[in-house]
Amino acid sequence: MGFFSKKKQKKDDDGDVAVEANPDLEETLTDKEDDEKDAKKKKGKVSEAEGYEPSAKKAGAFFKHAHATAETSQFDYSIDMFTSGLKWDPDNMTEREAMRDVAHKRKAGGGKKATGKDKRGAKTKLERMLVAEKVWAKDPLNFQTALAAMTKAVDVDEIYEQLNVGEVAYWYGEMVMENPTLGDKPRADVFIKLTDLFERIEAWGKAVEACTFAARLAPNNTDLLSRLKDLSAEKTMVDGGYNKTAKEREDGGLSLQSVQDLDAQRLQAAANAISKTDRDFVMLIEAARKQVEEMPDDPAFIRKLARLLAEKEMDEDENEAVEMLRNLHERLVDEYAIKVQYQDVEIRQKNRRLRALKKQWTASPQDADLRDEFMAMRDDVVRFELDVYNERVEQYGTDMKLRYEQGKRLMHFKKYEEAITSFQAAQTDPKLRTRAMRYLGACYVTQDWMQEAVDTFEDAIELHPFIDDDLGKEMRYQLMEAFMSLAEKEKSSDLAAKAKESASQILKIDINYRDIKKKMEQIRKLESNLKRKD
Repeated sequence: MGFFSKKKQKKDDDGDVAVEANPDLEETLTDKEDDEKDAKKKKGKVSEAEGYEPSAKKAGAFFKHAHATAETSQFDYSIDMFTSGLKWDPDNMTEREAMRDVAHKRKAGGGKKATGKDKRGAKTKLERMLVAEKVWAKDPLNFQTALAAMTKAVDVDEIYEQLNVGEVAYWYGEMVMENPTLGDKPRADVFIKLTDLFERIEAWGKAVEACTFAARLAPNNTDLLSRLKDLSAEKTMVDGGYNKTAKEREDGGLSLQSVQDLDAQRLQAAANAISKTDRDFVMLIEAARKQVEEMPDDPAFIRKLARLLAEKEMDEDENEAVEMLRNLHERLVDEYAIKVQYQDVEIRQKNRRLRALKKQWTASPQDADLRDEFMAMRDDVVRFELDVYNERVEQYGTDMKLRYEQGKRLMHFKKYEEAITSFQAAQTDPKLRTRAMRYLGACYVTQDWMQEAVDTFEDAIELHPFIDDDLGKEMRYQLMEAFMSLAEKEKSSDLAAKAKESASQILKIDINYRDIKKKMEQIRKLESNLKRKD
C-alpha cells in the first residue's frame, strides 16, 4: 500500500467503555508460527483488518494515563499505556513522538531493556507491531529494535487499508538511518533491509537513499547497482508524475509536455546514478555548462559544474574545476565553502597520484629510489592536508570530524600532544567516539602514559565489542601491548595475564593477524618469569 496514498477512516466509539490496561503479553510468536497463522487465515478466516475499528476515545483514555504517569517518572507504566492507546489509534504520530520522549528519559535514568515478559502474547500483526514498539521504547538507541519495529509496521500497513501505518514505518526507518551506532561499523545488510522496507511502503526517496548506502558498502555487488538504477527511475517517474494516466495528469495540473520531456527524465536519472557512465557525464556537464553560460554570475551553477567535472576524476577536468572555483573564491572571498570545495578536489587528486606511486613501489619493493619518492610524496600530501584541516578547524570549530582528521595528520608528524587535544575533542561526537579513542590511546602510549592508554582502549572496546573487523582487532592488539608494558614496568603477572587474554581473543579469530603468534609467546614467557618472582 502506498505510503502517502492512504487516508485515515477512523470511527470513534461513542459509548462508555471501561478502560483497562493490557494484560502481560505472552512470548512473541516465531516467524514459523506467524506463517502458520497467516496460512490459516487464507483458508477461510476473515483478515484481522476487516473487523478492526479504531477508536480515538478509547485511545485517548490510555494516552491520558500515559502522560500522567510520565510526569511522575513511572516510565515503564507510561510506555505500557502508550502502546495500549496505540492499539486503538495505531497511526497517531503525535503520541508516538511523546512515547519517544519518555523512552529517552527512561534510558537516561538507567532503564533496562525489555524482558521476555514484554514480548509475549501477540497474535495479530497489529499486536506484533505494538510489542516491537514496546521493545524499542525500552532500548531506543539500538538501531536493531527500531528496525524490528519498522518491519512490523510495514506488515501492518500492507493489510490495514483504513490506517496510514506506512508513516509509522517511515518514522522508524529514518531513526535507523540516523542512528549513531551505525557509524563505527556500517552494515550493508541493514541498508538492504531498509531498502526493502521503504520500497514496500513506496517511499522511493528513502529507498534510493538506503540503497545508495548499501551500494557504497558493497561496491562489488552488481545486483545492488542495478537495483539502485531501477529505484532511481521509479522515484523519477513518481516525482514527475510519469506513472499517472493522462486523466490523472490533467487533474493534477501536470502538462503533457513535461511527460514527453524524456531529456529531463534522463538527466534526472543520470544525476541520481551512484556509478555514472561517460554518457551520463557528457549529458550532465553539457547541461551545467549551458546553465553557466546563461547565468555566468550565479555561483550555484558554477559550483555545480565544478562538482561534475571533479567527479570524473580525470586530471584535466579536475584542474578546470579547481581553476573555476579559485576564480570564484577570489570574487567571493567571504564564501569559505568555495575554498573547501576546490581544496577537496586537490586532496583527492594528490591522494590518487600517491596511490599510483605506491602501486609502482609495491611492484618493485627493492627500488630504493621509488621508496624514497613515495615517502617524500606522502609527507607532502599529509602536510598539505594538515594545513587544510588546521584552517578548517579555525573556521568550523564545532565540527568534530575536522578535529579527528586533524589529529590523524598530527600523529603522522609525531606531534602527539597536539594530536591528543584533537582526539579528546573528537571523542565528544558519538559517531567518532570509538575511532577517536583508538587513536587517543595510541597517543598516550607514545607518552608512556600506559594506564591512561589501557583505560582508553578498554572504554573503546566496550563501545565497539566486535572483534572480527580491523578496528576491533587493532584495538585489542594495542591494549595487549599496553598491558605488556605495564606488566614489565610494575612487575605484575596479573597485568601479563590481561595482555595474554587480549592476545588470545585475537588468536581465536585471526591467527595470522600481524605478529600475534610471536606476541603470545613473548607474553607467556613474561607471565612465567613474573610469577616466579611473585
